Amino acid sequence: MLSEIENRRYGKALTFSQLLRLTDELVQHNLVPGISLAVVGKDSRYYHYQGMMGVLPPYSHQPIRSGLLYDLASLTKIIGTTTRILQLVDTGKLKLESQVCQIIPEYPNLTMTIESLLTHSSGFPSDFQDKELFNNDYLKRYLRSFQVYKSRNTCYSDLGYIVLGLMIEEIDQLTLDESFKANIFLPLNMKDTTFYPVDATKCVPTEITKERGVIQGVSHDSKSFKFDRPLGSAGLFSTLEDVSQYADLFLKRELFSEIIYQTLQNTCQTSRTLGFEQLISFNQTPYLFHTGFTGTSLSLAMEKQESLILLSNRIHPTRDNLLFNQIRTNMYHYFC
Repeated sequence: MLSEIENRRYGKALTFSQLLRLTDELVQHNLVPGISLAVVGKDSRYYHYQGMMGVLPPYSHQPIRSGLLYDLASLTKIIGTTTRILQLVDTGKLKLESQVCQIIPEYPNLTMTIESLLTHSSGFPSDFQDKELFNNDYLKRYLRSFQVYKSRNTCYSDLGYIVLGLMIEEIDQLTLDESFKANIFLPLNMKDTTFYPVDATKCVPTEITKERGVIQGVSHDSKSFKFDRPLGSAGLFSTLEDVSQYADLFLKRELFSEIIYQTLQNTCQTSRTLGFEQLISFNQTPYLFHTGFTGTSLSLAMEKQESLILLSNRIHPTRDNLLFNQIRTNMYHYFC
């Protein structure tokens, strides 16, 4: 079954039991040490845990279970940054047409709009060329010198979401951890979601590198690891249960006004809407989708009222595992 989904030869939609079987096979074939899965429906939630926290002791003796914290990586862009930006738009503190320079006068040359940042069409490149130099001073120098050009093709960009995070800080006069906690995590009862896990042993380890050793309980993303406060692009940790709570309230249309939900559905920039990708499944079901580099992913099928969440540490012990990403994409395509 794994080879069928890998080669895109699966001729029909996946059933729920087949989805669970595929999840188990990912672990059995050593494509990922362990995985946490949730399917959130209109009136139901189903959790499934498989495998171990890691490949070496002590992690290889610690089973995946409820309550474990995953490094969400770029799901931070959705659950944290996009959510807060849309809340600010909802309350009139921002407009999608607002320019960065109108909110942060320190950067008068940044004339791109909120909407272009959310849809990754602002003109920013995907990342910095010299990330090893990244710090607060480096970021300020870069943003002061950046020039926005007319050609703004879609380019998935960490930089855009770093700037969105700076805008949230400017408006809320809080750091992102303070803003997200007050405006998202506490109101949504996401009790374990944080930039700063208290107990690293409850965090699923990510990559093992020569420079950092086993990365556990701190952001795998090098920029957010080096920065002096949280960034809007990566760094959040959360549990399967908390992400499911977010998905449930999103599907119930309780996070934003109906105007925002309609804007999400109607905005399309090269298959991207505000924060999310807009995809169509094998069943011809439209769904919102996002992934994280560490092995996390989330879909939200609004019409079907269903969400699929896969949390893993696919980069443990190394990031060279790319087959998992291909199979994961196909799982969503055939299930959603």
